[in-house]
Amino acid sequence: MILFERPSTRARPISIFSLIFLALLPYGCVPQPHERVSVTVNSDGTWTRMAVFVAPIQKRTRGAPRPAAVRVSDSFAVPSGGRWHITTRNTRSAKRTIAERTVRLGARIENDIVVKDVSSSKPVGMEMKGKAGKRNTPGRHDPESLLTTNTAVVNRASPGHFTYSETIHWTGNEPAGFGDIDDEQIAVVKAGLPANFATDEDVKSIAKAIMREYIMAILGPPHPLLDQFSLMIRSQEKFNLLLEARITIGVSSVLNERFGDRMTIPERHEVTERLTAGIMKMNGATVSSSKSDTHAINRDKDRSGARILISIWLPGKITKTNGAVNARTGAVTWSFYPEAAALGDLKLTAESAKVERHVTDGRRFAEKSVQ
Repeated sequence: MILFERPSTRARPISIFSLIFLALLPYGCVPQPHERVSVTVNSDGTWTRMAVFVAPIQKRTRGAPRPAAVRVSDSFAVPSGGRWHITTRNTRSAKRTIAERTVRLGARIENDIVVKDVSSSKPVGMEMKGKAGKRNTPGRHDPESLLTTNTAVVNRASPGHFTYSETIHWTGNEPAGFGDIDDEQIAVVKAGLPANFATDEDVKSIAKAIMREYIMAILGPPHPLLDQFSLMIRSQEKFNLLLEARITIGVSSVLNERFGDRMTIPERHEVTERLTAGIMKMNGATVSSSKSDTHAINRDKDRSGARILISIWLPGKITKTNGAVNARTGAVTWSFYPEAAALGDLKLTAESAKVERHVTDGRRFAEKSVQ
Protein backbone atom coordinates (compact mmCIF):
# COMPACT_ATOMS: atom_id res chain seq x y z
CA MET A 1 0.00 0.00 0.00
CA ILE A 2 1.50 3.34 -1.02
CA LEU A 3 0.35 6.32 0.95
CA PHE A 4 2.96 8.79 -0.24
CA GLU A 5 5.00 8.85 -3.38
CA ARG A 6 7.68 11.10 -4.75
CA PRO A 7 6.42 13.18 -7.66
CA SER A 8 6.36 11.34 -10.96
CA THR A 9 5.37 12.21 -14.47
CA ARG A 10 2.56 9.68 -14.38
CA ALA A 11 -0.60 10.62 -12.48
CA ARG A 12 -2.08 8.00 -10.18
CA PRO A 13 -5.66 7.75 -8.96
CA ILE A 14 -6.07 7.72 -5.21
CA SER A 15 -8.56 6.06 -2.91
CA ILE A 16 -10.64 7.54 -0.14
CA PHE A 17 -8.11 6.10 2.33
CA SER A 18 -5.39 8.22 0.70
CA LEU A 19 -7.64 11.27 0.61
CA ILE A 20 -8.26 11.03 4.34
CA PHE A 21 -4.60 10.46 5.13
CA LEU A 22 -3.39 13.29 2.89
CA ALA A 23 -6.01 15.62 4.38
CA LEU A 24 -4.54 14.90 7.82
CA LEU A 25 -0.89 15.31 6.84
CA PRO A 26 -0.73 18.98 7.93
CA TYR A 27 -1.17 17.71 11.50
CA GLY A 28 2.10 15.80 11.18
CA CYS A 29 4.05 18.28 9.06
CA VAL A 30 4.00 21.46 11.11
CA PRO A 31 4.25 22.24 14.84
CA GLN A 32 0.74 21.93 16.23
CA PRO A 33 -0.93 22.94 19.48
CA HIS A 34 -0.66 20.09 21.94
CA GLU A 35 -1.46 19.16 25.51
CA ARG A 36 0.76 17.03 27.74
CA VAL A 37 -1.01 15.51 30.74
CA SER A 38 0.90 13.78 33.52
CA VAL A 39 -0.79 11.85 36.33
CA THR A 40 1.12 10.77 39.44
CA VAL A 41 -0.63 8.46 41.91
CA ASN A 42 0.76 8.25 45.44
CA SER A 43 0.73 5.13 47.60
CA ASP A 44 -2.06 6.62 49.79
CA GLY A 45 -4.27 7.03 46.73
CA THR A 46 -4.04 10.81 46.36
CA TRP A 47 -3.15 11.79 42.84
CA THR A 48 -1.83 14.85 41.08
CA ARG A 49 -2.76 15.80 37.55
CA MET A 50 -0.77 18.37 35.59
CA ALA A 51 -1.88 19.53 32.14
CA VAL A 52 0.54 21.57 30.04
CA PHE A 53 -1.13 23.38 27.14
CA VAL A 54 1.31 24.39 24.41
CA ALA A 55 0.72 26.81 21.52
CA PRO A 56 3.78 26.85 19.19
CA ILE A 57 4.86 30.22 17.84
CA GLN A 58 5.46 30.16 14.11
CA LYS A 59 8.78 31.52 12.96
CA ARG A 60 8.64 34.49 10.64
CA THR A 61 10.32 33.78 7.33
CA ARG A 62 12.05 36.49 5.40
CA GLY A 63 9.73 38.33 3.05
CA ALA A 64 6.63 36.61 4.42
CA PRO A 65 3.83 38.37 6.35
CA ARG A 66 4.08 38.39 10.12
CA PRO A 67 2.42 35.23 11.55
CA ALA A 68 -0.78 35.77 13.47
CA ALA A 69 -0.41 36.01 17.24
CA VAL A 70 -1.03 32.68 18.97
CA ARG A 71 -2.80 32.02 22.26
CA VAL A 72 -3.32 28.81 24.17
CA SER A 73 -6.99 29.76 24.40
CA ASP A 74 -7.29 29.58 20.60
CA SER A 75 -6.96 25.79 20.78
CA PHE A 76 -7.90 24.77 24.32
CA ALA A 77 -10.43 25.61 27.01
CA VAL A 78 -8.07 25.73 29.98
CA PRO A 79 -9.69 24.57 33.26
CA SER A 80 -10.29 27.26 35.84
CA GLY A 81 -11.45 27.54 39.43
CA GLY A 82 -9.98 27.65 42.91
CA ARG A 83 -8.90 23.98 42.91
CA TRP A 84 -6.68 24.43 39.88
CA HIS A 85 -3.28 26.07 40.20
CA ILE A 86 -2.66 27.93 36.92
CA THR A 87 0.72 29.26 35.76
CA THR A 88 2.10 30.45 32.44
CA ARG A 89 5.53 29.91 30.93
CA ASN A 90 6.36 31.48 27.57
CA THR A 91 9.45 31.09 25.43
CA ARG A 92 10.44 32.22 21.95
CA SER A 93 9.15 28.98 20.48
CA ALA A 94 5.86 28.50 22.35
CA LYS A 95 3.34 29.81 24.84
CA ARG A 96 2.47 27.47 27.71
CA THR A 97 -0.28 27.40 30.29
CA ILE A 98 0.09 24.87 33.11
CA ALA A 99 -2.87 23.64 35.16
CA GLU A 100 -2.21 21.47 38.22
CA ARG A 101 -4.48 19.89 40.79
CA THR A 102 -4.23 17.22 43.52
CA VAL A 103 -7.30 15.20 44.55
CA ARG A 104 -8.15 12.30 46.85
CA LEU A 105 -8.59 8.67 45.83
CA GLY A 106 -11.88 8.15 44.00
CA ALA A 107 -12.33 11.83 43.12
CA ARG A 108 -12.96 12.64 39.49
CA ILE A 109 -11.24 15.27 37.39
CA GLU A 110 -13.29 16.50 34.48
CA ASN A 111 -12.85 18.65 31.39
CA ASP A 112 -9.15 19.42 31.36
CA ILE A 113 -8.85 17.98 27.83
CA VAL A 114 -11.23 20.29 25.97
CA VAL A 115 -10.12 21.23 22.48
CA LYS A 116 -11.68 23.87 20.28
CA ASP A 117 -12.89 23.86 16.71
CA VAL A 118 -10.15 25.77 14.89
CA SER A 119 -12.77 27.34 12.65
CA SER A 120 -14.82 28.82 15.51
CA SER A 121 -12.73 29.57 18.59
CA LYS A 122 -14.28 32.98 19.27
CA PRO A 123 -14.91 33.54 23.00
CA VAL A 124 -18.36 34.34 24.32
CA GLY A 125 -19.08 37.97 25.11
CA MET A 126 -17.14 39.69 22.35
CA GLU A 127 -18.96 42.99 22.05
CA MET A 128 -17.70 45.29 19.33
CA LYS A 129 -17.58 48.94 20.34
CA GLY A 130 -16.11 50.99 17.56
CA LYS A 131 -12.82 49.31 16.63
CA ALA A 132 -12.22 47.70 20.00
CA GLY A 133 -13.64 44.46 21.34
CA LYS A 134 -14.48 43.80 24.96
CA ARG A 135 -14.28 40.36 26.47
CA ASN A 136 -16.51 39.05 29.21
CA THR A 137 -15.41 36.88 32.12
CA PRO A 138 -12.20 34.91 31.30
CA GLY A 139 -12.74 31.19 30.99
CA ARG A 140 -16.06 31.42 29.16
CA HIS A 141 -16.15 29.85 25.72
CA ASP A 142 -18.67 29.44 22.96
CA PRO A 143 -20.10 25.93 23.62
CA GLU A 144 -20.35 25.33 19.88
CA SER A 145 -16.59 25.70 19.52
CA LEU A 146 -15.77 22.98 22.09
CA LEU A 147 -15.15 19.56 20.59
CA THR A 148 -14.26 17.28 23.52
CA THR A 149 -14.91 16.59 27.18
CA ASN A 150 -13.15 14.12 29.47
CA THR A 151 -13.43 12.40 32.83
CA ALA A 152 -10.56 10.75 34.75
CA VAL A 153 -10.60 8.82 38.03
CA VAL A 154 -8.23 6.71 40.14
CA ASN A 155 -9.65 3.96 42.38
CA ARG A 156 -8.28 1.21 44.61
CA ALA A 157 -9.70 -2.21 43.80
CA SER A 158 -7.96 -3.83 46.79
CA PRO A 159 -5.01 -3.02 49.07
CA GLY A 160 -2.06 -2.15 46.82
CA HIS A 161 -4.15 -2.57 43.64
CA PHE A 162 -4.89 0.72 41.84
CA THR A 163 -6.95 1.35 38.72
CA TYR A 164 -6.95 4.39 36.45
CA SER A 165 -9.58 5.10 33.82
CA GLU A 166 -10.22 8.05 31.57
CA THR A 167 -12.82 8.69 28.89
CA ILE A 168 -12.48 11.27 26.13
CA HIS A 169 -15.83 12.12 24.54
CA TRP A 170 -16.37 13.98 21.25
CA THR A 171 -19.09 16.66 21.44
CA GLY A 172 -18.75 18.11 17.94
CA ASN A 173 -20.12 16.79 14.67
CA GLU A 174 -18.35 13.91 12.97
CA PRO A 175 -15.55 15.39 10.82
CA ALA A 176 -16.33 15.24 7.11
CA GLY A 177 -15.17 12.06 5.40
CA PHE A 178 -14.80 9.97 8.55
CA GLY A 179 -17.82 7.78 7.88
CA ASP A 180 -17.63 7.66 4.09
CA ILE A 181 -17.47 4.35 2.28
CA ASP A 182 -17.55 3.86 -1.49
CA ASP A 183 -18.36 1.12 -3.99
CA GLU A 184 -14.73 -0.07 -4.14
CA GLN A 185 -14.66 -0.67 -0.39
CA ILE A 186 -17.96 -2.51 -0.52
CA ALA A 187 -16.62 -4.73 -3.33
CA VAL A 188 -13.41 -5.54 -1.42
CA VAL A 189 -15.31 -6.51 1.73
CA LYS A 190 -17.86 -8.57 -0.18
CA ALA A 191 -15.09 -10.44 -2.01
CA GLY A 192 -13.25 -11.13 1.25
CA LEU A 193 -16.20 -12.50 3.22
CA PRO A 194 -17.49 -16.07 2.86
CA ALA A 195 -20.83 -16.18 1.05
CA ASN A 196 -22.78 -17.08 4.22
CA PHE A 197 -21.45 -13.93 5.94
CA ALA A 198 -21.75 -11.56 2.97
CA THR A 199 -25.28 -10.21 3.36
CA ASP A 200 -25.73 -6.56 2.36
CA GLU A 201 -26.11 -5.56 6.00
CA ASP A 202 -22.97 -7.44 7.06
CA VAL A 203 -20.91 -6.05 4.18
CA LYS A 204 -21.86 -2.43 4.89
CA SER A 205 -21.31 -2.86 8.62
CA ILE A 206 -17.87 -4.43 8.12
CA ALA A 207 -16.87 -1.79 5.55
CA LYS A 208 -17.76 1.05 7.94
CA ALA A 209 -15.98 -0.67 10.82
CA ILE A 210 -12.84 -1.15 8.74
CA MET A 211 -12.84 2.54 7.79
CA ARG A 212 -13.06 3.30 11.50
CA GLU A 213 -10.09 1.04 12.25
CA TYR A 214 -8.08 2.73 9.50
CA ILE A 215 -8.72 6.19 10.94
CA MET A 216 -8.01 4.95 14.48
CA ALA A 217 -4.67 3.56 13.29
CA ILE A 218 -3.77 6.98 11.90
CA LEU A 219 -5.13 9.14 14.75
CA GLY A 220 -5.90 6.97 17.78
CA PRO A 221 -4.10 5.72 20.90
CA PRO A 222 -1.82 4.39 22.09
CA HIS A 223 0.43 5.78 19.33
CA PRO A 224 -1.09 7.32 16.17
CA LEU A 225 0.73 6.49 12.96
CA LEU A 226 0.43 10.11 11.91
CA ASP A 227 3.28 10.72 14.36
CA GLN A 228 5.41 8.51 12.10
CA PHE A 229 5.35 11.04 9.26
CA SER A 230 9.15 11.23 9.14
CA LEU A 231 9.34 7.43 8.89
CA MET A 232 6.91 7.51 5.99
CA ILE A 233 9.21 9.94 4.18
CA ARG A 234 12.32 7.85 4.89
CA SER A 235 10.89 4.39 4.33
CA GLN A 236 7.46 3.83 2.84
CA GLU A 237 7.88 0.09 3.25
CA LYS A 238 8.42 0.23 7.02
CA PHE A 239 5.54 2.66 7.47
CA ASN A 240 3.20 0.46 5.46
CA LEU A 241 4.18 -2.57 7.54
CA LEU A 242 3.20 -0.68 10.70
CA LEU A 243 -0.10 0.35 9.17
CA GLU A 244 -0.82 -3.19 7.94
CA ALA A 245 -0.16 -4.59 11.40
CA ARG A 246 -2.56 -2.11 13.01
CA ILE A 247 -5.26 -2.75 10.39
CA THR A 248 -4.89 -6.53 10.75
CA ILE A 249 -5.60 -6.31 14.49
CA GLY A 250 -8.54 -4.01 13.84
CA VAL A 251 -10.08 -6.19 11.13
CA SER A 252 -9.83 -9.30 13.32
CA SER A 253 -11.54 -7.46 16.17
CA VAL A 254 -14.29 -6.23 13.84
CA LEU A 255 -14.99 -9.76 12.58
CA ASN A 256 -15.06 -11.17 16.10
CA GLU A 257 -17.45 -8.47 17.29
CA ARG A 258 -19.77 -8.88 14.29
CA PHE A 259 -19.88 -12.67 13.94
CA GLY A 260 -18.66 -14.05 17.26
CA ASP A 261 -18.75 -17.86 17.48
CA ARG A 262 -20.55 -18.10 14.14
CA MET A 263 -17.12 -17.68 12.50
CA THR A 264 -14.45 -20.14 13.64
CA ILE A 265 -11.03 -18.89 14.69
CA PRO A 266 -9.21 -20.39 11.64
CA GLU A 267 -11.89 -18.95 9.36
CA ARG A 268 -11.57 -15.54 11.00
CA HIS A 269 -7.80 -15.59 10.51
CA GLU A 270 -8.22 -16.44 6.83
CA VAL A 271 -10.85 -13.74 6.26
CA THR A 272 -8.73 -11.20 8.14
CA GLU A 273 -5.81 -11.87 5.80
CA ARG A 274 -8.01 -11.51 2.71
CA LEU A 275 -9.63 -8.29 3.87
CA THR A 276 -6.36 -6.73 5.00
CA ALA A 277 -4.72 -7.58 1.68
CA GLY A 278 -7.70 -6.09 -0.17
CA ILE A 279 -7.56 -2.88 1.85
CA MET A 280 -3.84 -2.44 1.26
CA LYS A 281 -4.26 -3.05 -2.46
CA MET A 282 -7.31 -0.79 -2.70
CA ASN A 283 -5.31 2.24 -1.70
CA GLY A 284 -4.37 2.66 -5.35
CA ALA A 285 -7.94 2.38 -6.59
CA THR A 286 -9.89 5.30 -7.97
CA VAL A 287 -12.68 6.82 -5.92
CA SER A 288 -15.79 8.27 -7.44
CA SER A 289 -16.26 12.02 -7.21
CA SER A 290 -12.74 12.49 -5.92
CA LYS A 291 -12.96 16.27 -6.23
CA SER A 292 -16.02 16.53 -4.01
CA ASP A 293 -14.58 13.98 -1.56
CA THR A 294 -11.33 15.93 -1.29
CA HIS A 295 -13.26 19.14 -0.71
CA ALA A 296 -15.36 17.53 2.02
CA ILE A 297 -12.48 15.85 3.80
CA ASN A 298 -10.31 18.96 3.79
CA ARG A 299 -12.91 21.20 5.42
CA ASP A 300 -11.69 22.81 8.64
CA LYS A 301 -15.04 22.43 10.38
CA ASP A 302 -14.99 20.16 13.43
CA ARG A 303 -11.20 19.88 13.47
CA SER A 304 -9.03 20.79 16.44
CA GLY A 305 -5.55 20.75 14.90
CA ALA A 306 -4.26 19.57 18.31
CA ARG A 307 -2.45 16.54 19.70
CA ILE A 308 -2.76 14.99 23.18
CA LEU A 309 -0.20 13.01 25.20
CA ILE A 310 -1.15 11.44 28.56
CA SER A 311 1.36 9.78 30.91
CA ILE A 312 0.54 8.11 34.22
CA TRP A 313 2.65 6.68 37.02
CA LEU A 314 0.88 4.20 39.32
CA PRO A 315 2.35 2.66 42.52
CA GLY A 316 3.67 -0.86 42.03
CA LYS A 317 3.84 -2.81 38.80
CA ILE A 318 1.57 -2.32 35.81
CA THR A 319 -0.50 -5.48 35.42
CA LYS A 320 -2.98 -4.45 32.74
CA THR A 321 -3.38 -1.50 30.35
CA ASN A 322 -4.40 -0.51 26.84
CA GLY A 323 -1.60 2.04 26.76
CA ALA A 324 2.12 1.71 26.05
CA VAL A 325 4.32 0.83 29.03
CA ASN A 326 7.83 2.24 29.37
CA ALA A 327 9.83 -0.65 30.85
CA ARG A 328 12.49 1.68 32.23
CA THR A 329 10.33 4.33 33.96
CA GLY A 330 7.15 2.32 34.51
CA ALA A 331 5.04 5.07 32.94
CA VAL A 332 2.00 4.26 30.82
CA THR A 333 1.40 6.59 27.89
CA TRP A 334 -1.29 7.29 25.31
CA SER A 335 -0.88 9.66 22.41
CA PHE A 336 -3.72 10.60 20.07
CA TYR A 337 -5.46 13.28 18.06
CA PRO A 338 -8.84 14.33 19.54
CA GLU A 339 -10.66 13.63 16.25
CA ALA A 340 -10.25 9.91 16.98
CA ALA A 341 -12.94 10.31 19.66
CA ALA A 342 -15.44 11.29 16.94
CA LEU A 343 -15.59 7.58 16.08
CA GLY A 344 -16.60 6.67 19.65
CA ASP A 345 -15.43 7.43 23.19
CA LEU A 346 -11.73 6.83 23.79
CA LYS A 347 -11.34 4.77 26.97
CA LEU A 348 -7.88 4.71 28.55
CA THR A 349 -7.24 2.19 31.33
CA ALA A 350 -4.37 1.00 33.50
CA GLU A 351 -4.05 -1.21 36.58
CA SER A 352 -1.17 -1.80 38.97
CA ALA A 353 -0.36 -4.11 41.87
CA LYS A 354 1.94 -3.55 44.81
CA VAL A 355 5.42 -5.02 44.43
CA GLU A 356 7.47 -6.40 47.29
CA ARG A 357 11.21 -6.67 46.81
CA HIS A 358 13.31 -9.23 48.67
CA VAL A 359 16.91 -10.36 48.39
CA THR A 360 17.56 -13.69 46.68
CA ASP A 361 20.95 -15.42 47.07
CA GLY A 362 22.29 -12.19 48.60
CA ARG A 363 22.77 -10.71 45.13
CA ARG A 364 19.56 -10.36 43.08
CA PHE A 365 16.24 -8.69 43.68
CA ALA A 366 13.09 -10.58 42.84
CA GLU A 367 9.68 -9.08 42.48
CA LYS A 368 6.51 -10.55 43.86
CA SER A 369 3.09 -9.09 43.08
CA VAL A 370 0.75 -8.95 46.01
CA GLN A 371 -2.79 -9.69 44.83
